[in-house]
Amino acid sequence: WSLTPLTSNGETIFTVGYQNERLLVASGSSAQAALDAEQGDNRLVNLAAWQQFAGDNSSPNLYVDAFVFYNTFFPLEMLNGGFVVGENNRQRLAASAHTDDNGLYHLDLTVTLPQG
Repeated sequence: WSLTPLTSNGETIFTVGYQNERLLVASGSSAQAALDAEQGDNRLVNLAAWQQFAGDNSSPNLYVDAFVFYNTFFPLEMLNGGFVVGENNRQRLAASAHTDDNGLYHLDLTVTLPQG
């Protein structure tokens, strides 16, 4: 991985990294934790929220939890609202891509919306 930390006053705000055709954007100093998680360190892949997207024994290429995304990139919006989104009310997106034997490229998108 080639990682570039973006800092302010000596504190890491974001880290941007790439490897082959993969992109990593991490807040604070969480880049290494994300790389460790890929190797199974914190077992994020064992959480129910993640497993609902697992197919063919593989993890999605992209996973976004809208609440976490907005809280990371637009925290003032979340703070002004003064609310926390419960586990059953999360909006999530997962994307997986693969190429079949005929060279046809497939992009599978799965979205979960809040329950009732």
